[in-house]
Amino acid sequence: MARSGVGHTGEGIEELVFPARVRIVVSVAAAVSGVAIIAASTLVPDGRQAYVVALVLAAAPFATAGLVFTSRCVREGPVVYRGFWQRWLAAAATAYLAGAAALAGVVLGVAALLVLAMLLLIAAVPLWCAASLRMLQAQVGRRTASVDLLDAAMALAVLGAPAVLLFAEPLSTADHPAFVLPFVVSVALVPGGLYLSFVGLSLVPRGERATQGIGMALGGAFALNATVQLAQVLSDFTLPMPVIVTFQVVNMGLLMAVPLWAHRYPTSILDGLLPEQQVRRADPLTITSALFLPAVAVLAWIGRDERSWGVAFVLGVFAVVAVLGAIRHALLLRETRALHGEVERVAEERRRLLANMVRAIEDDRARVAGELHVQAVESFAALGALIQRAHATLPADSARVVQEALSQVQDDLSTRADALRRLTAAARPPAFAPGGVAAVHDGALATALRAFAADVLDQRSATVVRVEVDDDLELDWATTTIVYRIAQEALRNVAEHAEATAVRVSVGEEDGAVVVVVADDGLGFDRSADHPGAGTASMALFAELGGGRVEVDGRPGEGTAVRAIFGGIDRPGTSRPTPRRLVLVDTLGPSEATIDLR
Repeated sequence: MARSGVGHTGEGIEELVFPARVRIVVSVAAAVSGVAIIAASTLVPDGRQAYVVALVLAAAPFATAGLVFTSRCVREGPVVYRGFWQRWLAAAATAYLAGAAALAGVVLGVAALLVLAMLLLIAAVPLWCAASLRMLQAQVGRRTASVDLLDAAMALAVLGAPAVLLFAEPLSTADHPAFVLPFVVSVALVPGGLYLSFVGLSLVPRGERATQGIGMALGGAFALNATVQLAQVLSDFTLPMPVIVTFQVVNMGLLMAVPLWAHRYPTSILDGLLPEQQVRRADPLTITSALFLPAVAVLAWIGRDERSWGVAFVLGVFAVVAVLGAIRHALLLRETRALHGEVERVAEERRRLLANMVRAIEDDRARVAGELHVQAVESFAALGALIQRAHATLPADSARVVQEALSQVQDDLSTRADALRRLTAAARPPAFAPGGVAAVHDGALATALRAFAADVLDQRSATVVRVEVDDDLELDWATTTIVYRIAQEALRNVAEHAEATAVRVSVGEEDGAVVVVVADDGLGFDRSADHPGAGTASMALFAELGGGRVEVDGRPGEGTAVRAIFGGIDRPGTSRPTPRRLVLVDTLGPSEATIDLR
């Protein structure tokens, strides 16, 4: 789960804006208040004015609390969600003003205030849809929000068509069109908002979907409430008031609960995904349209006598959906190309970074080897000159003793010089030109490995070394250097500890991954003992740079096999899976360490 909120540590800090105690207290108070309001609605008489007063008073406590909670979310919620909460606050405030205007219109007997209240209610609906769109934009990651916006428009056209077919005629003949219009607009626009809420819910990790889940429930309750209120107006305000108020209370309670359960930190599941993992793989709206539009066409055909315009309207919906679908397809292609372009860009940056890191390491190794060689040679020469002078100035009877000591020193110097030569040979840069692409099929890597094996094992003429490199394998210089260094360290371990008669070095590819194997028939090792080796650290370093791991298998008397696996071959236009863990196994013992790379 990705977090981008500043100051979040994940432990001992509230995940939501409001603490659990506040949420529990407010929820209990809202439930008690709702039951009391519904019970009191049985005393409300029939009629338009009583209906308006009952709706406004039933919504007032929930709307007031919702405004307070939303204001706090604007201040303390994630910065990336601030635009959403600002639009949500504007929508809630507009609806609140509509209620106040309606109540004032009834009390003062001013019809213009009732008309104003209806207009404010109509204005609040697109504001809530805009808030849902803003939340979607904050959660889509590297995707294009325009695709989801077109999906919402298609949902509006497809799922809102039945509302037009069912309520257009009653609206034209209603005795109170000013009351009918807001609810018709609400029912027509709800499908688009519901679709945006559904998409937003799918972009939130499981266990953190409280706000989005409440938002979806609110969309459904909003649609039901608008339908019931529309039926009440069309029935000339004769439906039972407790039923009407119940839907209003549930709707307003969920509206209040959205900011009450708001998160303090971003919760988008796409924030932690790689670009290639954000490519869309499902299109639920297409399936919904294929199933729903035929039903709408049947509805229009059945009612063609009452609604002569119904068939033409449905044909227009089909045309709109087709045009929106074509535009969506074009935007989806562009989004997919952009995501894959981001993958290529990241892969190229990684290649450059890897090459720079490997080159820096190689430069340091070469510098250290050069300095070590110069300093050691000067020390050996000075020591030899000192011994010679001492031998020349000593009496004859002492010269013999010095000669014996000199012979021992010279033998020791020869041994140390040989060890120094091996060390500097191992530290020398490999025989590939840095930069560009080292074509492995031309034998550059194989030749370098054979030369090093002959050098490090030259005192062990009985050891047979076989080097195999896949002729079709092509690696860049950095990856080739990593392969060489890992094989080099494994060969050094064989020379110093294995007493092997045969060694096989192979470099190939398996399922897009580079595989390096160095196997010998030597002494092996005892897994129950602890034999730390200096070569392990070097192999681990290079394996980590290559995004892979090193594995060792061996038993006493049965030889040892070192296997290095890289996460993938980086070539222009390709990507490599990000390794989750790196396992380091000592080449000389069973000790194992795990480094978490997440």
